[in-house]
Amino acid sequence: MLFTLLSWGIIFISAFMWGYGVLHFVAKAVRYRKWTLDLTLTAGLCALAVYAQLFSLFYKVGVLAFALMLLADAVLLLFMRRDMIIWWKERVLGRYVRHELVMIFILGVFALIMSSASVKQGDSYLYHAQAIEWIEEYGVVPGLGNLHNRLAYNSSFLCLQALFGMKFIFGQSMHSLNGFICLLMLGYAVNSMKFWRTKKFHISDFMRLAVIMYFGEGKNAGWMSSPGTDLFALGLVLYILSKWIDILEDSERETAPYAVLCVLGLFAATVKLSAGMIVLLALYPAYDLISKKRWRETMFFLLLGIATVGPFLARNVLICGYLVYPYPELDLFSVDWKMPAYTLLHDRNEIKAWGWGLNDVTRFNALFDEWFPVWKESLGRVRYWTLRLNILLTILAVPGGVILGIRKRGWHFLHIVMTIWGCLLLWFFGAPLPRYGEIFLILLPLFCAGAAFQRIEARAKPGNLALVVMVILGTFYIAPLVNSGMQTQWSYKIRCADYDYYDISLSENLLDHQIIYTPNWGDATGYYGFPSTPYVSKLDVIELRGESFADGFRMKAEYRDAYISGSGRIYEDNMFVNH
Repeated sequence: MLFTLLSWGIIFISAFMWGYGVLHFVAKAVRYRKWTLDLTLTAGLCALAVYAQLFSLFYKVGVLAFALMLLADAVLLLFMRRDMIIWWKERVLGRYVRHELVMIFILGVFALIMSSASVKQGDSYLYHAQAIEWIEEYGVVPGLGNLHNRLAYNSSFLCLQALFGMKFIFGQSMHSLNGFICLLMLGYAVNSMKFWRTKKFHISDFMRLAVIMYFGEGKNAGWMSSPGTDLFALGLVLYILSKWIDILEDSERETAPYAVLCVLGLFAATVKLSAGMIVLLALYPAYDLISKKRWRETMFFLLLGIATVGPFLARNVLICGYLVYPYPELDLFSVDWKMPAYTLLHDRNEIKAWGWGLNDVTRFNALFDEWFPVWKESLGRVRYWTLRLNILLTILAVPGGVILGIRKRGWHFLHIVMTIWGCLLLWFFGAPLPRYGEIFLILLPLFCAGAAFQRIEARAKPGNLALVVMVILGTFYIAPLVNSGMQTQWSYKIRCADYDYYDISLSENLLDHQIIYTPNWGDATGYYGFPSTPYVSKLDVIELRGESFADGFRMKAEYRDAYISGSGRIYEDNMFVNH
């Protein structure tokens, strides 16, 4: 736990320095300075992830990348220390009170315990850990997806994980970043609740309750110790929505804070594509800036968005040969390491079929009445009725939003409802596995519940009802986190748990003259079975592009246009043709 705490200290300092630097740069451009600590840290993590991705294009993300990050920390502190001190006194020391600090401490203890525990998420041993080590050792490798198709699931978060792996300091690659993010998001959600100060209901508080529900849920809390991408991606969606509604409730008229949140939403899509529909929020600041002919600010945020996604897209092209994986339709480059288009289609349809619960890629084109009953059973009763509640609330909320927009020119209500539905539909039609986006099911009910409680309160004036209701709900939903923390082993008092070893279950295989590991059973190889592929059959159809792994991998000439799956299975016909 001590190592985890030290890593958190480094993450906090760097995230604050980089976040403050970025937002100070934004403030100079748009003359807006009302940034909060939570937004500064979140923006800092995103900036550091962009930096790690950019660095990986040229060199491995190891000691040098880490040292340059610390050097940037020092430079920012040197040139901006006076502004930072003033800002810290005004925005942090003058705001946080004793009960908030106590709450952060309590949440921090449980997050620290759980972050130091063993890695539990299966996908981390399947490909997260391998992807991180590739970034630590090589940066980016052309055609890496040919070796292991899941390594083509390029995520900006894995580059951030590599930046803060710090095995040259701690003797092992740390996996403490998700724990820090959970603490950041829970600390934000609990301590920025408006009912503490106003004793009234606020819609933003109900969206913060969604943050608590997601990160406090037992399974998600147990994944703090894993380097998976789900927590940060979905956490960003929840954070952006709650923050957006928060500044709307404060009657913020400046476009800058909304535009910054839109850039964070764009970044969320680089963490995991399932978070991509949050960018629908960008319609408002884009319309506002363009309609007022504020071209300089429009161009500024446009360039900031391009800078945010540029390194991610460049890494995609290098890893798989396409702009975005798994979409072979975005075929813009002629490179020899390009993965077969059929492999991307096979993977995409397999993900969809598994999301439906059919677990058979040949049923990728199953009709709605075939897959929906199976999928409904996998949801369970509560999730299914929540989905039906979303449909009912949409029928009520959309006309209500139109009426509000016409009467009061308040189109924000409808905009938020449609954004929430965009997120839900992308999950539903893309890959509706609960882990990928079940949080989208509760957003609209919570949003409408907040609006309903506000209306009831305005008419009935029931005293401190908001305080009672929100405390009860918050306590109920944070209880699983506390329970999970109490059940976690406290045996890692100095070091955190390392990745498990798979040595006894791995075989050595030669690819040209280089050793590649494959599992003797299952498909996981972990962090230390490096480099590896889950499928020995892949080694028959690929080759090295040069003498070393840094040169990358490519399909053998005779297989570049083959109908080949991610596991290396070759099909005679294209099952996806005309679909």
